[in-house]
Amino acid sequence: MQTDFEIVIVGGGMVGGVLAQALASDGWQVAVVEAASKEASPSFDERVTALSEGSWRYLSSLGLVTEIGKHAEPIREVRVSDRGYLGLTRITAAEMGVAALGRVVANRHLQRALMSQPVAKQITYIQPARFVGMSEQADLLSVEIREGESTRTLTTRLLVAADGMNSAVCQAVGIKTRQIDYEQDAIIARVMPARAHQGIAFERFTDSGPLAVLPMHEGQCSVVWTAWREQSESLIALDDETFGQRLLERFGYRLGRLRVQPGRERYELKLTVAESLVAGRTVVVGNAAHGLHPVAGQGFNLCLRDVRLLADALRPAKTSEDPAARHGDPGDAVVLKRYAENRQADYRKIIGLTDSLVRLFSTRSALTNALLGPLRGLGLGLLDKLPPLKAQLARTTMGL
Repeated sequence: MQTDFEIVIVGGGMVGGVLAQALASDGWQVAVVEAASKEASPSFDERVTALSEGSWRYLSSLGLVTEIGKHAEPIREVRVSDRGYLGLTRITAAEMGVAALGRVVANRHLQRALMSQPVAKQITYIQPARFVGMSEQADLLSVEIREGESTRTLTTRLLVAADGMNSAVCQAVGIKTRQIDYEQDAIIARVMPARAHQGIAFERFTDSGPLAVLPMHEGQCSVVWTAWREQSESLIALDDETFGQRLLERFGYRLGRLRVQPGRERYELKLTVAESLVAGRTVVVGNAAHGLHPVAGQGFNLCLRDVRLLADALRPAKTSEDPAARHGDPGDAVVLKRYAENRQADYRKIIGLTDSLVRLFSTRSALTNALLGPLRGLGLGLLDKLPPLKAQLARTTMGL
């Protein structure tokens, strides 16, 4: 049956944008419905993303790293410590046998790479437009969207929910989510350190949560400071100089003095997991499927594995007579069910890792922290002396 598009993606942020590139590369006719205009897309701002080595390799396979690489800073070493206690784990790219453990890049550079790709011309972006609802027949979907004051209906074989937490698509198809509020906020800031960062990423656990300092292009660093919600309200209100002094109290002088750059943002931290990834001809990916705590920097990298494995699952058969020929139904129930089942092990591993780290290293109880602190420090020290265990952890966080 003729459709407007073979696949419609709701959500044109980083996850939806990369997925569109991957699907279009395989010859699918794709439409991306995005609520924000191109100039105001919310996921393409000054925030940064720590791309794991596995994610970097995947983006490279899509031809996206030529543009991104000009602005990406390699992570050559990761240092993990617990404030106030002895014990340190160091992981280097050299000992893992890779050029970099990951790379840090501003989101806006990823946007530029997505928009400049030749395959992007095969993708129809409909924005600003808002998803309104959908109805399903035997072998296609009718997707209703609103553009300004007018309403439009798109027909498709597969609808992809890539519209983030509180997904309108999930609500429309009846997919519920489980949510845990960590009662913490992440404060995002940029600093210019007095000493060169040398490609070192720091993950420092404190009594209010992890504090990450990530190396950036042109000598800057990105700070992700986790604090209890009542603390974050006062921290975000501080002037840059006072905020920098408080940051040094938590992080120390590993990079010398830190000159805070203008502009800070705050985000609530919750663990969100969709109870199902598939409903009929609808599949859920990215933050619509899972929202993680930023500890260990796994959120977007888990999203990219959704993208890669969904594209793999949908990849059409090729024929020698016509390499571009497409066969099969992208909304096939068996294919979607297999994709959903194949994602569960990765979800359990990464969600379990991040949630366990938050609970182990973040506690409101001073007594509990005093009891656990020495044990955590001992654990970090032992991990540093056990290469096989350290390598296993490194490969997990690198997405390999």
